[in-house]
Amino acid sequence: ALLKQEKQSGRTPLHFCLHHGSGAKGSMPNDSAKVGAFMVPTDITLMLIRLEPRAAQIPDTFGNSPLHTAVLNQLHLEIIASLVEAFPGGISATDSQGQSPLYYAVERAKLETDLTKSPKTFWMAQKDMQDHENNNSASQLEKEHVRSVEWQEEQVDRWAVAH
Repeated sequence: ALLKQEKQSGRTPLHFCLHHGSGAKGSMPNDSAKVGAFMVPTDITLMLIRLEPRAAQIPDTFGNSPLHTAVLNQLHLEIIASLVEAFPGGISATDSQGQSPLYYAVERAKLETDLTKSPKTFWMAQKDMQDHENNNSASQLEKEHVRSVEWQEEQVDRWAVAH
């Protein structure tokens, strides 16, 4: 029953749990995904994956695997990791438009990354910092360093799915 597909959409019960996701990006794993008028707890979705890992391989009529659906709906990383564990080939599986879940994850991360706030470099050698101290005050260097670190930390969550 867990592998049975609906006739029109080709979705399995797993697709339904993932399709109307709550957009749980960065939220805790006990959040819920909305299915119709019902909320499906994330732990139920995870249990479905564990009970029938073959369901992670079944695309819907649009060629979307459950991993495509989870990535497109920005579901919790624990769900995405469980889907990858159940079907590692799903990372490169393509939909009807020829795109993989990895492609969608990278595109989403690129849209959400504000490169105008990116630091000029991701690290500064000690010698370079000494050279800059001659031209800039130490407090200015510290402010630039803090801004750089904060920007890098913001990117970790955005790019986690892509890596």
